[in-house]
Amino acid sequence: MYHYAGNNPVKYTDPDGREVDVTFEVTSYEKTSDGRTAHGKLTLTDRDTGESVTVNAYSGGRGVAEDGVSLPIPLGEYEILAPTSIGYRLEAKDSNQGNDLIDGTSPAQGNLRLHAPGGGLSYGCIGVATVDAAKTRTTYYTGRKITAKYENFNSSGRTRVASFRPNPFGLYDMSGNICEWCWRNEWFAMYKGGSWNSKNISSLRSSSVGFENELYKSDYIGFRIIKPL
Repeated sequence: MYHYAGNNPVKYTDPDGREVDVTFEVTSYEKTSDGRTAHGKLTLTDRDTGESVTVNAYSGGRGVAEDGVSLPIPLGEYEILAPTSIGYRLEAKDSNQGNDLIDGTSPAQGNLRLHAPGGGLSYGCIGVATVDAAKTRTTYYTGRKITAKYENFNSSGRTRVASFRPNPFGLYDMSGNICEWCWRNEWFAMYKGGSWNSKNISSLRSSSVGFENELYKSDYIGFRIIKPL
């Protein structure tokens, strides 16, 4: 059984109702009825057993899933695949070098995992729980309102780090400037924080999230790394 939030399968359970911890690998893409790119087929691998299955993300028969829908994975419709090893794929095939998914991560996370250990550094990708742990009880860290004095949004482009005031934790650009990819088991290709081209100020809220294809590249989405002090 896979459960949807919007058009994204976000949680998987086995026939006994046990939530299954899986990795994702997109094997094809399709266009939805409104012209947006969607995941056509996914290869899901159980982290505990190593068993894999390739499924159609939209096999519910309607083409596009609706928010909150839960659908069964059709038995016998897709071939069960033998477990495969997970490794770093370094061969450059085209301009999308580095876009291969590694253990269910995004290209940015895979690139970080590949290069950070080589320098003897201990870095990690910041996740949703880490970001949310640093939010306040108000809509914005400045209170109920926020202005361009505090964050870079609805502007003509990116600014250098520390061009605007940090939040109370001393962190710069947690809202505005660049949206940040955030990884969380239940969510797929999610980003938060708003960016320089955010026209709607509500996108800078701590609770605001956005979704894009995990191979999407833009000058308004990046990622933040953390290093233990």
